[in-house]
Amino acid sequence: MKLSELEAVVLGLIAVDGPCTAYAVRLVLKKSLSGTWSGSAGAVYPAVERLLIGKYITATAASTGLRRSKKLALSSLGLKALKQWLNPHVSPLAATVPSDPLRTRLRFLSLLTKSEQKEFLDDAMAKTRLERDKIELDFQQRTDGGDNDFAVAMAYGALKMAEARVDMISRLIDLRNSRDAKA
Repeated sequence: MKLSELEAVVLGLIAVDGPCTAYAVRLVLKKSLSGTWSGSAGAVYPAVERLLIGKYITATAASTGLRRSKKLALSSLGLKALKQWLNPHVSPLAATVPSDPLRTRLRFLSLLTKSEQKEFLDDAMAKTRLERDKIELDFQQRTDGGDNDFAVAMAYGALKMAEARVDMISRLIDLRNSRDAKA
């Protein structure tokens, strides 16, 4: 079975965080600042089930308070699959420009009136700055909290991407303003 990104992330979380429940995996994904990882039960639990069926993880009965649950652990097959996914040869998909719904929408902004474009860009700027600020705080907390180098680097990359999105919108606003001034 070729791992999906979500399945690989689930394996990675179980490997790094140690044996844990599917619910604990969901919580980590829900707290992620990336819109990619929703942590929805409809995504995480089926991924865990596929990994169990494929014998990439094992489950042992556990209880958390009054609830019965299963403690998930990485199997040797799961570790092998995770290491294969982490293979030093980065796939072209992993190295390419990531999908960005905001950038995609900007491509079609000419379909809106000038006032709708301004409203869109103002809203996009406000929301993107807010997200950038959250990511900056996360980066600072990881840096100050002594997270491992890889977690800090991941947060730094997220911050740089967020800053680039703010710059992209700012540049477009400046271009629109200078063209409007010439008209």
